Amino acid sequence: KNLNELVPELLNKLKVVEDKKPVSNVTTNIMRIRELIAQARSVAKKVQVSMKFTGQSSVEVHPPSNLEELKTVTSISLFMRVDPDKDPIEDRFILYLGDRNGKKDYMGLAIKNDKLVFVYNLGREDVEIPLSSKPVSQWPAVFNYIKIER
Repeated sequence: KNLNELVPELLNKLKVVEDKKPVSNVTTNIMRIRELIAQARSVAKKVQVSMKFTGQSSVEVHPPSNLEELKTVTSISLFMRVDPDKDPIEDRFILYLGDRNGKKDYMGLAIKNDKLVFVYNLGREDVEIPLSSKPVSQWPAVFNYIKIER
C-alpha cells in the first residue's frame, strides 16, 4: 500500500526536476532513479501475502498481460495448515490455476483420497501426480510448506 502511494509521488517529483533545465549529471541520476523505481515495482510483485481460507472463499490471480513473462515462473509455493480435528479432510481443490469456468487447460493442487496431488489438464485428460507419501489427515496441525517446481 505504501509503495502505491510513494512511487507516484516520486515520479511526480522527478517530472518537476526533469522539466527544469537539467545538467547532464542530473539527467543521468534521474534515469538511474527511474531504473530503481522499476526494480522496486518488480520486487513488489513478489511480496508474500498471508491469507486464511475456510474452503468457501477464493483469491483471483491475474497473470501478467505479457504471456512471455509467465515462462519465467518456475515454482509455486504456499503454506498450508490442516487440522483434522476442526475440519474434516475431504476431496477438494487447494489451488486452481485456469479458466474461471473450468473448461480450458488448468493446473492445481488438490486433496484426493486423503493425499495431496498435483492435477492438470492440458487438453487431453486429467492427470494426477501424488506429492506426499503421508496422508493429509496425518499432517501436524501447523503450517506445512508446499513447493511445486517445473
